[in-house]
This record gives sequence, C-alpha cells and structure tokens, in this order.
Amino acid sequence: MARRWFTITKLAKCMTDDMPEPSPAKIQALLKDKKELKRIRRRLSSVSWFMGVLCENIARRANRQDGCSGHFWESRFGCRECTDAGAVLLCGIYLDLNPIKAGEAAGPETARFTSAYSRIQASKQRKNARDRADGWMAELTTRPENQADEHLAYSSRSRRRASDLGVLPISLEAYVALLKWTAQSILSGARETIPQDLETVLDHLHVNEEAWLDTVQDYQSAFCRVVGTPASLAKAAQRMNVRCLRGATACRRLFG
Repeated sequence: MARRWFTITKLAKCMTDDMPEPSPAKIQALLKDKKELKRIRRRLSSVSWFMGVLCENIARRANRQDGCSGHFWESRFGCRECTDAGAVLLCGIYLDLNPIKAGEAAGPETARFTSAYSRIQASKQRKNARDRADGWMAELTTRPENQADEHLAYSSRSRRRASDLGVLPISLEAYVALLKWTAQSILSGARETIPQDLETVLDHLHVNEEAWLDTVQDYQSAFCRVVGTPASLAKAAQRMNVRCLRGATACRRLFG
C-alpha cells in the first residue's frame, strides 16, 4: 500500500511514461506511521481522488504539448458501482468497445489503451514474464480455488496489481470472443443469433442475451449510479436512502 501511495502521488506531475520508483527509505518510514496509513488507505480506495490525480497528469502533459493551460476535460468523470459479475462484464465490454465504435481500431487486437488490448498482448508473453502487458491490472479470471483465499483479494505477487483474485468467472478467450461478436453486431446493425458458446457465457452470469446488445449501446444513458441485478439496485437505494435509482428498467431487462 505504501508503494502504491508513493507511485500514485508522483503520477500527477510525472511528464513521461516512465514512473520513478519510490524510495525504499520513504516506504519503510510510512509503514511505521499507522495513523497516516489509515488515512492513505481511505484515499487509495477513492475513485474520485485517483481520477483527480490522473486528470492532472493528463492535463499537464497535454497542455505542455499544445502550449496552453487549463482543464483538459470540461465535465466531471462518470462513476458507476458494479454490484456483481454480470455488471462488471457489461461495463468492461462497453469500455473496450469505445475505440472500435469510434473507428479508431478495427478490433480489440489493435485497440490500444484498452484493457482488452493489454490482456491480449500479455497472452503472447510468458506466464511469469516480469513486465507483462497486463501486469498493472487485476487478474481477469476468477478461479474457484482462489475464492476462499481472502489474502489474494488484497495482495499481488508482482506488487504492481492491487489484487490477484480476478474479477470475472470467464476466460480471456471467452471475453475477447464476446467483445468481437458484440462489436461486429453493433457496427453492422445486424441482430444475428448469438453463438451457443457465448450464450452460455451470458447465461452463466445471469445476463439476458436478447437485451445484451441494446444495453451495451445504451450503457451511458441507461444507468446512473449503480449497475446490477434488480435486487442489488434495491439494496443500493436503501443504503443511499433514496426510493429508487435510475436504470432499474434496464437492469430488470438485462438481469431479470
């Protein structure tokens, strides 16, 4: 955690792709300060705080390149809570599709700056390669034998990841196949029957294949704060002390 803290705090003003390694002495000193570690843990779990650092870094580099100053983005970023694996799959496919839908890439193999691209590149490397292309991201596949090991959820063998637990109970091959089929179907405008193997993937995550394509296309407007099953939305609304959350109709259609 101390290493991640020093790495992220250097990110804001780092003007190259090569992040400087944090000082071991600073790491050890921070580890002795339990009160400060508690504060840092809250910061590291805040998406808003991380996005602030990331946006500052991008703005500094873009402004230097363009010879100007000011904010890089006019509006605040959007953040949605994904309550279950089906919601995580939907969000991941939506994000990895963006450069393909925009015409910047022909497919996931050429869509740089997406998680799918990094994972595909890593699949061509040795399993124990030191600088794997996906080494900074969480493991994609959750393995049954790891579910009971709580330690994996908060640690990483490579020290680059926040967790080695995994996020989806599907393989990279199945994820990429679903991504390609979804991209092809949306770009062509065709509503062909989903292949049996991909239908099995969606069924396993309790996702309605008939609503899949429309929901991926409407993701930005269909959901607001929470994405997941109707039951999880009801719990989230109760937790937030509101009567209902926008996106309930889309959730019932996709996960009902």
